[in-house]
Amino acid sequence: MQAVQIPLGPELRIGGPLLIALVCLALLACPIVWPWRLSLALSGMLLGVWQWHRFLRRRPVAVAPGLDRAISCQLADGSTLTVSELRIGVLSPWLVSARLEGVAGERVDLFVPGGALPETAHWQLRRWLIWFRASDSAAGGHDKDLET
Repeated sequence: MQAVQIPLGPELRIGGPLLIALVCLALLACPIVWPWRLSLALSGMLLGVWQWHRFLRRRPVAVAPGLDRAISCQLADGSTLTVSELRIGVLSPWLVSARLEGVAGERVDLFVPGGALPETAHWQLRRWLIWFRASDSAAGGHDKDLET
């Protein structure tokens, strides 16, 4: 099967920096003395920019099913993550949110708004995650309702 390419949608392209700016503005509006406001706003901005840069570098750009009901994920930095464990947050037509854990213990957050992909690709991605989760639970003997 073909890989689903995951572009950086406008929701994330605009929303990430906007969230950093709003946090900094909220910290500047706090009713505390100015030196504390400035230091907290600067700390918030530095932390936010560092996390945003880290997300852009390690975000999934393609997800594909592999052999033996495995899922592989290509990251923005060029590396490939073979998923060993999956923790689904939200799985709906409007949003796919999951934490993918690799064999070596690395973790990647998959966050795909519904508008970022065509409807068929979004549906295919959701089916692969359910398919992987069902095979994982069948091997572990729990969540029998997902095997259908």
